[in-house]
Amino acid sequence: MTQTATNNYMETLLYLDDEEKLDIIAMLTASLKKRFAASKEKEGADFFDCFHGNWGDEQSPEEYAERLRSERRFDRKLEEW
Repeated sequence: MTQTATNNYMETLLYLDDEEKLDIIAMLTASLKKRFAASKEKEGADFFDCFHGNWGDEQSPEEYAERLRSERRFDRKLEEW
């Protein structure tokens, strides 16, 4: 059976007392919360920033969307029933 990193750590942690295990849990939780908060902050800054310049010019996504809206033409003729 292949040993995973988790199994190796568990074998080491098995002999720690409960207080040390709780400290490790608290540290791991804090590191996850910090990483999650940093990714949320980065993600929430401005969703459209990642698209800037992808349209072949220097328009912002909002400017590009407005241009698309203004250039829409509805020439299709609908048949009446």
